[in-house]
Amino acid sequence: MRIKKVLSLILTVSVAVTSSPLIVQAEGEAVSSVTQMVEEIEDKMQTAPRPAEITEHFNIDSKDKFIEFMTEPKYYASNWETTLLCDINMGGAALEPISNYYGTFNGNGHAVSNMTFINCCFAIDNHGTISGIGFRDCQQVSVAGNAAAAGFVINNERDGMINNCFTENDIVNEYGSYVAGFVAKNEGHITGCKAIGEVKGKNQVGGFVGQNEGGTITECKATGNVTGNEYFVGGFVGWNYEGGTIIGCAAEVNVKGNDNIVGGFVGSNCKDVTITNCIATGNVRGDKRVGGFVGDNNFGAINGCTAYVNVIGNEYVGGFVGWNGGRKITNCATKGNVRGEKNLGGFVGWNYCGTINGCTAYVNLTGNSDIGGFVGSNYVHGEITGCEAIGEVKGDYSIGGFVGSNKGQIIVCKAKGNLIGGKK
Repeated sequence: MRIKKVLSLILTVSVAVTSSPLIVQAEGEAVSSVTQMVEEIEDKMQTAPRPAEITEHFNIDSKDKFIEFMTEPKYYASNWETTLLCDINMGGAALEPISNYYGTFNGNGHAVSNMTFINCCFAIDNHGTISGIGFRDCQQVSVAGNAAAAGFVINNERDGMINNCFTENDIVNEYGSYVAGFVAKNEGHITGCKAIGEVKGKNQVGGFVGQNEGGTITECKATGNVTGNEYFVGGFVGWNYEGGTIIGCAAEVNVKGNDNIVGGFVGSNCKDVTITNCIATGNVRGDKRVGGFVGDNNFGAINGCTAYVNVIGNEYVGGFVGWNGGRKITNCATKGNVRGEKNLGGFVGWNYCGTINGCTAYVNLTGNSDIGGFVGSNYVHGEITGCEAIGEVKGDYSIGGFVGSNKGQIIVCKAKGNLIGGKK
């Protein structure tokens, strides 16, 4: 069964990630967490409509056949299965994406290269199953206004499934919302895919997905550079929203946000969402609510994740999370340097109503006020238990080896390192 394969995959990822020296997690807790993740995914998969029976087949073995596929609507129907038999060089040919795709596409690991596209390479809306195709060295033409743009698909709908696909293209619409290296907006299922390239947009900008709303992303990777002119900018996902689930994924990305809510992995992690066993590496820069892993965590659960990131911001800046409110962060770790002005923390800049358990920060910090080796400001109802901070803290006002300013609870935690400065 499909769900058994997912369980096996997640258990493998859990063992691989939690074996890192930065993270210590009890075996029972890990299995319980993974089991819960599998049950949630199974519930989502059971609600997705099943494809119709396949009765028609089309094979692609040339540039002309690929053009025929992209321009003939009958191939988009749910009863059609299309198979790519070889790599295709499009020779610069320009193609518009499919409007609505319901079929089954088997790419067999082959790539389409040197194609000119506008918003994306494959489809605007995907309701079907797409596997094993890549788009490499394709050229994007200018996108007007605030239109969405992505390397593969604009909208992966709830019944859409994308498996083992890849893109190696730059995606740019500096005025656009929902701009990403792979999928602009995901509500379906994406597994084993990767995106390589530079991504530039306005907001909801991600190295892999712009917005993940209720969708599931498993074992995927983004590599490159991400720039957002406004908010919700992330190395992997710009906005993980309303039930979005991300498991076993990685971002090797340098992220620059010219405004607020910027993260090395996710910009905003909001409203009953979950991130498990993921990793972010690179450099992150923004203004407020800037984090090495997540910029703004608002009622999001994060478990077993790691960030190897250097972070620069102004206020609410953290080595792992910039601003944390609600739900739990458990068994996570971060390593790097953090620089800013106010509310700076080696792990979290501002902890408001958030619960953090068993986490570690190996971070050196430099700033002005409310600076802590683990948390800058632990506000009312913030609870931190069994955590550790290791590193140097430099600042002027309200600085501490573990916490800069505290109005919440800190239980059985410890700090090791040097304090430099401190005028008050």
